[in-house]
Formats: sequence, C-alpha cells, structure tokens
Amino acid sequence: MSEWLTTGQMIDKLKVGEVAKRKNSDLHIKKVTSSIHKFCTEDGDVSGFREVTLDGMIVGHKWTILPNYVSFEDAMKALKEGKKVKVIYPNGEHDHIYGKQSGVLLTGTIWDELFEGKWTVEDGDDK
Repeated sequence: MSEWLTTGQMIDKLKVGEVAKRKNSDLHIKKVTSSIHKFCTEDGDVSGFREVTLDGMIVGHKWTILPNYVSFEDAMKALKEGKKVKVIYPNGEHDHIYGKQSGVLLTGTIWDELFEGKWTVEDGDDK
C-alpha cells in the first residue's frame, strides 16, 4: 500500500477509476467522474452505494489509494506504448519496474512470476 493521506490529499490525488481505503476500516471510495465520488467495494463496485458527502465518516481520517492492477496483457500493451509497468511478484517479497530503460524485459523472470504477479501501469513515460 502507498502512504497514508489526509482526506484533502486523497481527494486531490484520487484519479477517475481509482479507489481509496480508509485507515483501520473497510470503508472504500471510488472517484466515478471528476466531480462524483461514491462508496464502493474494495474492487471498485459502486452498485447500490451512495455518493460521498464530507461528513465524519470521511473528514479527519487517513486514506491510502489502492493500486489499480491490470492484466499481464494490458501491462505488455502499455510497455509497447512506451509506459513503465510494475510487477509485484506473487510471494510479495519484491517488485520490479520495467520500461525502455530497464534493458531486456523479462530476463531472469520465471513464468509463474509473470502471470501470477500483480501488474500496474506507472505514471509517466519511460522515454
């Protein structure tokens, strides 16, 4: 998980489609559009949940933005588009960022790590 943010920082940093989790709680928020935030499940399902209002459930708490995992296929497409991708290996002990500057893409990596790892597309290009 990333750093803990204040409510204001979380609102400023949360991008459309991303989910934030409240510290020491199962409460999750998803940014649905640029101006609408809804309560949701951890995987981002907003079905049946209401819009977020700035009340005691939200204000004064710490939040973290959950990683937006993508499939291996989507990670490879992003890599071909010149973006950086990150994999967290299944054992959770280490991760690796790949991009144009990282050399040969899959050297020293076993198949299970590639297909069972959790992939994210990182901000910024690797040009």
